[in-house]
Amino acid sequence: MTDLKKEVIMEHHLVKRSKSYARNGVIIHKAEIQHRDLNEIRNFEDKDLKNLDQKIQLQFAKWDSIYEKNQGEKLAEIETKRAKEKLSSIEDIMTHNSIRKINFNWGSLKKKKEFEKENPKNMLSELLKSEKVIPKPELLLIPPKPFLVQPKFQPKYNFIENLFTFLKNRKYQKLKIIFDIAYEEWIKEIKRIEEEWMVLKIKVEEENKAAENIYKKRIESAEKQKQNIALKYKKLSSEWDLEKSIFLAEVEAFNLKIEARKSNYLKKNKFEVEFYNYNILKSIEFLKIFPNDFELDYNVVNGILIIEYILPSIEDIPTLKEVRYLSTKNEIREIHLSEPQIKAFYDRTIYNIILGIIHVIFESDIANAIDAVSINGWVNSIDKRTGRRINSCIVSLQTNKSEFIKINLKDVEPKLCFKSLKGVGSSELSNLVAIQPILTINKNDKRFIESKNIDFEETTNLALMDWGDFEHLIRELFQKEFSSNGGEVKVTQASRDGGVDAIAFDPDPIRGGKIIIQAKRYTNVVGVSSVRDLYGTVMNEGATKGILVTTSDYGSDSYMFAKDKPLTLLNGSNLLHLLLKHGQKAKIDIKEAKKIIKEQEKANRHFG
Repeated sequence: MTDLKKEVIMEHHLVKRSKSYARNGVIIHKAEIQHRDLNEIRNFEDKDLKNLDQKIQLQFAKWDSIYEKNQGEKLAEIETKRAKEKLSSIEDIMTHNSIRKINFNWGSLKKKKEFEKENPKNMLSELLKSEKVIPKPELLLIPPKPFLVQPKFQPKYNFIENLFTFLKNRKYQKLKIIFDIAYEEWIKEIKRIEEEWMVLKIKVEEENKAAENIYKKRIESAEKQKQNIALKYKKLSSEWDLEKSIFLAEVEAFNLKIEARKSNYLKKNKFEVEFYNYNILKSIEFLKIFPNDFELDYNVVNGILIIEYILPSIEDIPTLKEVRYLSTKNEIREIHLSEPQIKAFYDRTIYNIILGIIHVIFESDIANAIDAVSINGWVNSIDKRTGRRINSCIVSLQTNKSEFIKINLKDVEPKLCFKSLKGVGSSELSNLVAIQPILTINKNDKRFIESKNIDFEETTNLALMDWGDFEHLIRELFQKEFSSNGGEVKVTQASRDGGVDAIAFDPDPIRGGKIIIQAKRYTNVVGVSSVRDLYGTVMNEGATKGILVTTSDYGSDSYMFAKDKPLTLLNGSNLLHLLLKHGQKAKIDIKEAKKIIKEQEKANRHFG
């Protein structure tokens, strides 16, 4: 009888064949098959192996058909659930937990007082622990002085020799001669052995002394090295202590600034109120469903917060409502909202977003700084009538806190509520009909000064340009960069304090907004502190982005800090490339600039 037991594993299929057996003189083959995912088991037997395999494959085909249907129905069920949850999360904005008071944590802006760099003392301790012990030398043992038995002269006489004296004397003389010879040989051997032992002793002593000297020198060297390491780590530890104290001082200073910012917010400082509400908007859950961007402006005098908000376009609205499995075709079919349903859903969503934003802003107004909110909803989309991309304000609403907080948003019809608050918008927002905003952000900043054009030649070294002219040059350059889509750039009053040098207003809904531009006409590498300052300014100004331009370059720590932040660092090479893009040529020669500046400083000291 042949042993056919084996296992065949193929995806969900498992076949176990047992030993064949004889029945009425006929060999019968048995097999147990299993479909793992359906958890079905069947036993088959046949006298013909080929027929047995056909039975097995037929059963697997039936099971696979059932499995595919189950999987299709299960997948359709899961996708339908997801689609409904997505639609529901948007439809139920007004009943969602997102429309609630947001407690902005100023403490989250603070730096931790944990100095992460390891203390060199710990490193020294670990280093000393891991230091290998210098083994003492294994000294050679001096072998014991060899002992050679001294020959004894003890003549023995026989009976006859004892009777005759002359015989005894004769034997004595013979033995004495033999003994004397043997004794002399012994004396010589003794001397030879002693000499060899003495030589060996001296050699062993010299080798032991040499080994001890080497060990002593290694100990002295290790001790000296240990002392040098200790001195090195003592210095490193002192530097670490200083670095830590500076770090803690900087953290303390930074955290005090945060406390001051919190205090200024409670005092209704313009920039802090804008910064606070910017973070509130970023924390609203239902806004995270869509790509969103906004610009804020707070009027301290009348307590109005203006919000310019980029709304989702109709293309951003999910339309999938159900997924069905067609078993006859073994395919998945998606069921979407109809066009009228999409338009109605889009309109409800926009009204919900506008009302939800205002609700959260008022609820989260800890400083009681906001008396009214004016919000303009902009959409960047494709105009289906012309096929062109448009940027239109489609809704605008201004409402007082005292009026708005009386509304129970959970039970209102969004469009009726919006209209009752005198909101402005077309009858169908999905048509993207542009309207005039009720109130817009005033871009007239008292810090702005009149710009001027800067003339320069190809040979002009930008690293030596007057720093005021350099700022105007940057303004002029970015004006050209942003003017293609209606943007504008304004220069602020010269302060040389690392603050705002220019502000760009870019209407582009994707990359646009308020952009802070700082110019550094440097000959040295720009430190990370300047990049931190720019980020702080961006936050203070409620801007969407910051750009730092220099004639030199940035250190790796600057690029690391700017990573994942709304900051762009442009070095000298980038600056020349941008100038060339707009048809201007210049040069940046840091070496030449340093030399001339050094000569000027020397001359000033001489004549000073």
